[in-house]
Amino acid sequence: MRWSTVLKRAALVPPTLLGVGIIVFVLLRVVPGDPIAMMIPPGASSADIARLRALYGLDQPIVTQFITWFGQVLSGDFGRSISLHQRVFELVIARLPATLELCSLAVVMALLLGGIVALLGVTFRGRAAEWLVDSGIGLFLAIPDFLWALILLLVFGVLVPLLPISGRLRSAARNRFLHPFLSARKPCDLSLRYRRRSAAAYAAAGARARAAVRGFGGAAVEGAACRG
Repeated sequence: MRWSTVLKRAALVPPTLLGVGIIVFVLLRVVPGDPIAMMIPPGASSADIARLRALYGLDQPIVTQFITWFGQVLSGDFGRSISLHQRVFELVIARLPATLELCSLAVVMALLLGGIVALLGVTFRGRAAEWLVDSGIGLFLAIPDFLWALILLLVFGVLVPLLPISGRLRSAARNRFLHPFLSARKPCDLSLRYRRRSAAAYAAAGARARAAVRGFGGAAVEGAACRG
């Protein structure tokens, strides 16, 4: 591959990312659903909803919203998650190690399985067992990836519980070998703790949002969040 080809492909990265950003932004705005509906309390008035829309800039035209969002992205501000009430960049960074581990493990497994299948195909070439290898490859390619994920999850997480169905493999595997019941309890414990933290954060963020909409100051907002 020549350097000119590399430079041409590198030059196509910014417009590609811009196009993907425009498509995703527009789709998120036209699909059914309102992010404000996830934040308002049950008894909120129409005036409170309008103030909250203005607070987040959702009352602006979609072009203005995209320009504002794109400018914030260029400055390194990816906004805040409505459901988790945390900065999106911090959430991405926190989950990046687990993502890299999963990608690395997937690449290693793909190389190993691909090498084994290739060796089997070369070994049985011209023999009666060659059609078994070809049929197996065709079967694996015909089934979608998401269906394989569900099948492997059920097999190795439920029927033959060799791997945990949630959480990081390292801590779950260590607990499973120390105590057989910890691997089954830990995902539940983590889920309960996460739900408690999420519920507390959601209540505090809701109190702050309601107080901000009604025009209270910072001290009143924090007091409302603590009482919530």
